[in-house]
Amino acid sequence: AATEEYVPFLVDSMLNGAENNERIAKSDGSQGRKDDQIVIQRETTKYFSGAGTDGDEEEEQSWKEKMKEQDIRVKTGGPVFDTEEDDVVRSIRISVLAELLSVSSPSIMAPYCRVLVPLVVDALHLDNSRPVSRAAALLARELYGCLLRESQHLETITAAGSTNQTTS
Repeated sequence: AATEEYVPFLVDSMLNGAENNERIAKSDGSQGRKDDQIVIQRETTKYFSGAGTDGDEEEEQSWKEKMKEQDIRVKTGGPVFDTEEDDVVRSIRISVLAELLSVSSPSIMAPYCRVLVPLVVDALHLDNSRPVSRAAALLARELYGCLLRESQHLETITAAGSTNQTTS
């Protein structure tokens, strides 16, 4: 119940949050994006493999310590690059909306369906970012779950109403 008090504020914050005007798009976005992806792949591989450490330090570490460090690196998910930051922020916002849907009553979230459904459709159809697409798919699943909860609630009310009419 306490969560539902803040749902309208949280949804509005996630949908209409402050925009970051400091980011300047590259003039040739397609080539810049491809170059950024190559750099990201190279740096991520280096991060996960632990490359770039001193040779002396490497000799001192045992094989178990190296494997333990590499396991930690893999579990952290890797670094977030500047070019990925916008996608990560958008996917987090969409994920927060999905979580709000999962814990809120359908009647509170109903006014936002006009905004959430096009958000899901646009993100799934137009966005090339994997984190954003995954978050949008999660939001779509939660919208469907919310619809099912509401329909079950209406069935329960209808069944209770028809039972009361037959007994009177």
